[in-house]
Amino acid sequence: MENRRLFIQILVVSILCIVVVALAVTFKVFTPAKNNHKITFRVESSGGIAYITYKDSRNLQKEKVQVSTPWEKNWDNPSGTEVYITAGNPTQLGSIKCILKIDGKTWKSDTASGKDDSVVCAGIVR
Repeated sequence: MENRRLFIQILVVSILCIVVVALAVTFKVFTPAKNNHKITFRVESSGGIAYITYKDSRNLQKEKVQVSTPWEKNWDNPSGTEVYITAGNPTQLGSIKCILKIDGKTWKSDTASGKDDSVVCAGIVR
């Protein structure tokens, strides 16, 4: 009788362990998080040009670069990377917009219009 109870307890515990492992696999608990993300920097301006400052995935900062708009650049960024872009409208007319996309989906954006306005998009890649 004692051996039978012990066998049933071991069987129940074993079944519970199998269920827990199956649920963990189903919900991807053991799957590592994606480490690299494609980040898209985009600037749009009604004036056709913008002055931008940005920091890329190599931690290299580019300052006061004049670009024709719309302007777009892509980098692969590991999780934990800080990225940012600022953009100013030198024509001081119309509007300017910055957009950060992560893996093709809009993540951050900012729009401004009028004299002396600029925009900033920044974040830490998750």
